[in-house]
Amino acid sequence: MVYHPKRRLLFRLAAALFFLFATFCGRFLYGLHAENAAMQDVILPAHPRVPAGASVLVISPHCDDETLGAGGLIADAVRRGATVSVVFVTNGDGFPMAVRREFRRLSPGPQDYERMARQRQAEARAALARLGVPRRRIYFLGYPDRGIAELWNHYWTADDPFTSRYTGCSASPYGNSFDRGAVYCGQDLT
Repeated sequence: MVYHPKRRLLFRLAAALFFLFATFCGRFLYGLHAENAAMQDVILPAHPRVPAGASVLVISPHCDDETLGAGGLIADAVRRGATVSVVFVTNGDGFPMAVRREFRRLSPGPQDYERMARQRQAEARAALARLGVPRRRIYFLGYPDRGIAELWNHYWTADDPFTSRYTGCSASPYGNSFDRGAVYCGQDLT
């Protein structure tokens, strides 16, 4: 058998790097688990029940947040006879991973992001219908996903609007927006 010291050294180096990488990955994943486990002991205060005849306004950053964050409250309020309205600030048109997976594209274009937003709107309407919220009480503002902080901090006026890096738009491209063609600026959002 031929002895190859360089190969043995390379093998040991590769093995050491692999174990170092695995250790860091394990530590990272354990840290996530520990943080999540710590949150399991948090007890949220009971929310008072919504009385019959009350009006409830749910403001959701983007589609699905209303159901995940307040779905139980929405269903209970509707069941008790309250009027529930839901407002979506964005349509979720700035989520590249979801667009790539849904439409099987490595480099999605603006039309793909708008298509995803319309799909998410339809899903939100279907989920809210199951919770008892009528379509006429669902409002989409159409502001840019991943752009709201920019509107507040850097693009306040309509003469210098924010442009979404996903849709390429500086105003809402969605025909069903509450304010059609709302300019992407802090003043319009307010």
